[in-house]
Parts: sequence; structure tokens; C-alpha cells
Amino acid sequence: MKTELITNAIRDEIVTGKYRPEDKLPIRKELMKLHDASKGTVQVAISKLIKEGFLESRGVMGMRVCENPPHLSRYGIAVPYNKEANDSSWDNFWSIFIRSAGQFKSRNEVDFKYYYGLLDDEKNVSEQIFEDINKRRIAGLILLGHQKLPNNLFRKFYSTSTLIFSFEEFDNSNLKQIWFDYYSLIRKSVEYLVGKGRKNIALITNTEMPSEYIVSFSKNVKEFGAISHPEWIQGACLCKLGLPWAVNTTRLLFSENQKSRPDGIIILNENLAGYVMHTLADKHIMAGKDIEVVSHCNFPSHGISPSNVKRIGFSSEDCLLKVIEMFSPDVKNKIPLKRAQIEPVWENHID
Repeated sequence: MKTELITNAIRDEIVTGKYRPEDKLPIRKELMKLHDASKGTVQVAISKLIKEGFLESRGVMGMRVCENPPHLSRYGIAVPYNKEANDSSWDNFWSIFIRSAGQFKSRNEVDFKYYYGLLDDEKNVSEQIFEDINKRRIAGLILLGHQKLPNNLFRKFYSTSTLIFSFEEFDNSNLKQIWFDYYSLIRKSVEYLVGKGRKNIALITNTEMPSEYIVSFSKNVKEFGAISHPEWIQGACLCKLGLPWAVNTTRLLFSENQKSRPDGIIILNENLAGYVMHTLADKHIMAGKDIEVVSHCNFPSHGISPSNVKRIGFSSEDCLLKVIEMFSPDVKNKIPLKRAQIEPVWENHID
């Protein structure tokens, strides 16, 4: 269709830099002549590019490229499930990250487009994403929860400008990757508990957590002169049916039938924290007195910080700043950043 050809041609000229941000486009008559098209056809193409965010009308000053066109400043955020899915398949990190993105764009010259329901076949979300990537309507895609996607769908993102978040470094050179330094988080957590005089340390985490982190926990406990036991290292699945089992797991950890019980615990995934703390309260085990608790948390946290729980985790603001850096146009003589690590921070160090 003629309109689509004109739209694509002008968009390509903007993306390739023929027309830079705030440059003026030729007047309509020139565009009609250049593309051998009617006034109405050119107007439809221009209107589409305005809707996409590439162009804006400045009245008597003519039609100009936007100051922040989408191929330079708009980032897609894709989630496997429909918005705020009403079950535990929805990860709390996604809510915090998306909420932070909304606040982040109001302070920076960037925008975000959200894609919900990648796993919903009827919505064809992936087709919309790939079309937006191919037509440069977004500068890059942030793919949340890639572990939830089937391999045949995830592999389609390998050749695109896509960034993933991960527990550990992902062995694929095509994808941009931000990974969270859980090794440091675990070490800091153990050090804190020992500093509080706790010597018997337990760990509860999600079952998807890489085994290397469990090994790291055991090594750090030993290095700092504390004690743990295999039965004090427990996990629960972050799924609708699995999460409530964190209650029984916690009851087992603090059973009166044991010769000794933990006096310190690390909750390595914040989605488990509510279950653990509720169970401790039911058993009349007081945080800060009977037991010292360190919990992972994604910041900024939504809601009130639980009493007598020391929280450590990763800042969404840090993640977003790193995302922008990794997707920014290549700087001369600078190697594009493909891998980045986010360091853990204590809650009281969050601005």
C-alpha cells in the first residue's frame, strides 16, 4: 500500500539520521512530488508517524522530528502474564520495576511501552513486539520473566535488541543481560547476622534459585564462624500451589522437636517473606529478639517495612539507569555494554 511505503520511507530516514531530532521535514508539496503521491496519502502517512511519536507539527514552523523520537528514547517492557495476574505467577519484582519505570520517565527524557500477556496466544503480543522492534518504534525491549517462556518463543528474541534480567550470567552473546549479584547479597546477609551475635543460620528461598548460591551460603556461614545444616536450607516454589508450603517449611525449620533451632534466618526471595513472618508470629518467635531476620527485597518497596527485619536487595532505579546506558546509541571509541551487574544495597541506603 502506498501509504505504508511512504510511512516506512520517512521513518527509515529518521532512524538512519537523515532527519535528526527537531529537524524540519520538506513541505507537503515536496513530499507529494518525492513519493509521487496525493496530498491525502501523504497526510495519512504523516499522521501515522505523529501517532508513533516520530513527528510533531509545529504550526507555521512546519513538520519536525520529535525531540525524543521512539527509536532513541522509548523502551518496551514485556511480561509473560496479563497485567497484575491475580495469582502468584505474577512476580513482585515486575510490579516494582514497572512502577519505578513510570516514575523514572517523568524525571528523564524517556518513555516506556508495556506488553502484557506474552503467554496469551489469543493476544498475539509477541507479533506486536517484533513489529515494533523491526520498525524501530522502540529503542529496545526489556524482557521480564524470560524463564517462564517456552524455548521456541524465547529464541525468537535472540536476534533482536533485547535485554533480560537474570539470577546468574546467561550464556548467550546475542542478548543484553543484567544480572543480580546474589553472591554479594548472601555474604552481606550472613555477615550481618553474625555481627548481631547469631550463630545458627537458616536459609529459605525459591526452588528456582541456582544451586551455586546455596553452596555460597554454606561457605560464607563457615567462613564467618557460624553453623548451618542441610535441613536448615529450605525452598518453596513461587507458584500458586507452591507458595503456601512456605508456611509448613517454616514450621519445620522451627520445630520444638529439634535439638537446636536457628537464631538467624535469611529469606532469599521477598515473595516468601510474608509467609515466613506470619508463621514466626504464630509460633510466638519474635524477630529481633528470638531470631534475627534478613530478607531480600526489591526497592523501592511498596508498603510498610516489617518490624525488626533487615532488608537487602536490588534497586529498580539502578536497573533502569543501567538499561538506558546499555541501550544508548554507541559512543565513539566505546565498546557497547552487553553485560552488567547490579550490586545489592541495604534498605537504609536507598535514597
